[in-house]
Amino acid sequence: MLDRTNCAWSPYVIGLPSVLPVTDRLAVFHDGRPAADVSHMRRDIGLAWLDLPLRPHDAT
Repeated sequence: MLDRTNCAWSPYVIGLPSVLPVTDRLAVFHDGRPAADVSHMRRDIGLAWLDLPLRPHDAT
């Protein structure tokens, strides 16, 4: 969902996202910084909503 083409700070994110089911959707969120330095201040939150149930992408 997040990569260097759609999010400037995703190359610097370390670790796994958090997930939380909310009614018929799944919230996937991650925190990160827009720079390669290590700091716990001024972090951004990325959030994506996925419809449940999850299904594989139809490649046709």
